[in-house]
Amino acid sequence: MQVARTDRQLVVQILSKLPWFSLVIILGQICFFMLAAFADDRSTLFSLQTGDSSGALGGAFDLRAPMQNLALNAISSFFVHADATHLYTNLVFALLVLIPLELRFGKLMTGLALLSGHLSGLLGAAFAFYFLSQPPLVAGMSGGLLAAAVPVLATRGKTFALMFLGLLCIGWIVFSWHSFASHALPIAAGWLLNNTKLNGKN
Repeated sequence: MQVARTDRQLVVQILSKLPWFSLVIILGQICFFMLAAFADDRSTLFSLQTGDSSGALGGAFDLRAPMQNLALNAISSFFVHADATHLYTNLVFALLVLIPLELRFGKLMTGLALLSGHLSGLLGAAFAFYFLSQPPLVAGMSGGLLAAAVPVLATRGKTFALMFLGLLCIGWIVFSWHSFASHALPIAAGWLLNNTKLNGKN
């Protein structure tokens, strides 16, 4: 009985240390994409309407009418992806960034990084839409992941983080200049968050 109880406690201890928040986010992204891919009604909240004449992306944040269903679209746009490649790229990025971030800094830091990065990404996308001719539909969690990447990279030194993120920004300016603001602002949000005192276990 004592051995069985000890084994049970060991299992509970191992499970409690898993990065559950990050795993739920990653699995949620997959589930919503599958829901969109297999939905019969292509106008549902998380559906991908890539086959219609307008090319609209259901659930994305539409910068042409930002105040329409503001809160709902801000949330749904985090889970919507343009296509499978977009999803796979973000999933790989999430595995490389979110899990190390949660294991080192805790769930609160991870959640705040995703939230601040996504919201600042929407603000950057709005600026790019009005001034840099960015497409009006915003979808994906890359903004949140970029903010989350800053504390992870900073563990190797702030100089390394600055150089790496600086190269990313240069790449966006050269190859996709209209998306620069929507990616640079989440990096700035992550940098500010990294300089707070929320760098312990939560």
